[in-house]
Amino acid sequence: MKRSYWGMVLSMIAVFASGIGVGALGYHSYTVKTVSATTGTQPVKRNPEEFRRMYVEELRSRLSLKESQVATLNAILDDTRNQFHALKGKQKQEADTLRAAQQDKIRAMLEKPQVAEYEKFREERDQRMKAEQAAREKAAQAQSGK
Repeated sequence: MKRSYWGMVLSMIAVFASGIGVGALGYHSYTVKTVSATTGTQPVKRNPEEFRRMYVEELRSRLSLKESQVATLNAILDDTRNQFHALKGKQKQEADTLRAAQQDKIRAMLEKPQVAEYEKFREERDQRMKAEQAAREKAAQAQSGK
């Protein structure tokens, strides 16, 4: 009787130990982070010229476009690009105008000693933003150079 008792105890310990092992393995497999070697954490950004070339080529092949149609398509894409650039420039000008008006209103409500500190704050903020933009551009160049 003692022999079966110890066998049962060892069997129970083995079952519990294997349950712990399977549970730990399952937990690890669901919580481990995976890494993609091709894209990393950010999506791959395409070069606009490469994207356009691929777009035109896909339309050419799928729609069986004639050369005259491809030329017209390229003219349409050029015109649209120019319109977007003009719109972006216009929006930037309007945003700059609004920003300048805001700064003038803030200066008007401040007292003389506060205006000097506000100008110092603006200068520090502008330098910080330029440095962050340069860092973003450098990172984008490094990303596209890969």
